[in-house]
Amino acid sequence: MWQLQLNLKAVSNMMTDKCVLLQFLLMRKGGREVILQVFHDSLEPGRQSSLSVLGGMFDQISHAYKTMLSPEASSKKYEVSISQKDIYTQVFVPFVDRKDMQYKFLVAVAVEYIRSLNKLAIMVEHFLLEMIMNLLIENKCYYQLHQFLQYHVISDSKPLAFLLLSRELVYPPATQLAMDMFKRLQTADSEIIDILLTRGQILTALRFIKSTDKVDTVSARQFLEAAANEDNKSLFYTVFTFFVARNMRLRRRPEFPQDEHCQPHEALFKRWFGDKT
Repeated sequence: MWQLQLNLKAVSNMMTDKCVLLQFLLMRKGGREVILQVFHDSLEPGRQSSLSVLGGMFDQISHAYKTMLSPEASSKKYEVSISQKDIYTQVFVPFVDRKDMQYKFLVAVAVEYIRSLNKLAIMVEHFLLEMIMNLLIENKCYYQLHQFLQYHVISDSKPLAFLLLSRELVYPPATQLAMDMFKRLQTADSEIIDILLTRGQILTALRFIKSTDKVDTVSARQFLEAAANEDNKSLFYTVFTFFVARNMRLRRRPEFPQDEHCQPHEALFKRWFGDKT
């Protein structure tokens, strides 16, 4: 009995309508690698497809992905499912560091993919959003970053808030963007403080408590321990004198109350700086 085996790569080279091509490939076993190659070729500088064409292509694979996940699907229309990880690792990542790839085009394509996913209520994986955020920060597109966050092109998540915190030295306002994101996620103030101190971002934690109603009640010992663990005299001095000033404001004396258990840190301060506060 004869069997017909299609050469999907050859078919892909013959078809000029890429949306029709993807519809064809999604219904063929073995179409996954060819589909990813079609996407890769569509981003290749000098042969790039338009955003409208790429948008239609993303709609095709997103619809197939959603359909194959659906438990109500009575018949198997598609043979291939392309995940966000597939697109990220095999389509986007190869172009991120390419000198001949315009980052604006790559960001626009990624946003088009996110639009397609959102249209079908598919949760966008954080690595796609991280890629966009990194591209914008690395290319100093800070206004666009703010716009994407404001209009939820980049949705809130703890991994993205942590990424923003890690970019504080490159873009100082990123800290406030991260804090705002934590608040929108309804992350408790105490948890935010713990996160910042654990990450060694002690001055950021100080700035954060100044913006909340916890500035008079937060544990001085927690901050002093974190600062002492950094083995940075200048940092420890800043934190210690901050809480001494709080003591003066609240109790009109610089000493820490016994129940705050800060005596070891007072001794450390005297050893390093004498009685200068």
